Amino acid sequence: MKNIIIYLFMIVMLAGSCEMEDRLDIDLPEGDPVPVVEAYLLANESLQLLYFQSTSLQEPVRINLLWNTPVYIIRGEDSLSLRNIIKLDRESAYMYNYLHDSLVSPDASEYRLFIDSEEYGPITAVSRPAGKVDIEEVNYDGSLLEIHSRNLEQASYNYYKMRLYEFRGDSILNIHQAELDLSREGEGEVLITYPLPGIDCDSIRVDLYRIDSAAYNYHRSISNALGANRDPFTTPVPFSGNVENAWGIFTCVSRASRMMYY
Repeated sequence: MKNIIIYLFMIVMLAGSCEMEDRLDIDLPEGDPVPVVEAYLLANESLQLLYFQSTSLQEPVRINLLWNTPVYIIRGEDSLSLRNIIKLDRESAYMYNYLHDSLVSPDASEYRLFIDSEEYGPITAVSRPAGKVDIEEVNYDGSLLEIHSRNLEQASYNYYKMRLYEFRGDSILNIHQAELDLSREGEGEVLITYPLPGIDCDSIRVDLYRIDSAAYNYHRSISNALGANRDPFTTPVPFSGNVENAWGIFTCVSRASRMMYY
């Protein structure tokens, strides 16, 4: 799940990539900067959050990380103050600038976000653990990948994010990803399929994430906005998120992994 910062960069680059035979000067609206939050609370990993400010089309592409703001994640009676520190995970393409050493517990009833922003007002969000995800079996016939997993009783948590890594030795050759809505499949065994023709690697790793409906809708809105941005006649698509007074997503996820060697 790439950070929204990658998507926003893509939007800016796509907006400037159209070629015309004749020069056309257009005064684009400036627009006010918007705070953006992205946090995926992964079970049994430390609390990590990205907090930055959007840029307009007139501005150069840059990372406007927001610093020195009181950021809290509240778990039950514990209010955990996140510290400023840069962390970049090259494999997952995640970047964070607020962290806390406490681990995300899948047994917590809920997590709440509170950012005490003087400029934008209080930024808040709530998320509940999405439930455990399992990979029961993985099959690959050279053209189609099949992942056997299991839906939960609560339909709002039967959404998934699949990331597939192709390796040669320790080097990543390709990364594939997809969001999946299996909320209508009902409780019990589900089969996830993904076309994967002609890979040439030593091994592949499947990461399957259980996400909730808010995270699924958020990622789909980004994909739809990117698609609409390529067509100047398409109505702009708004971003969908669950954060008050900011763009973005604050959500609990769980992950299961499976390696396959060739």
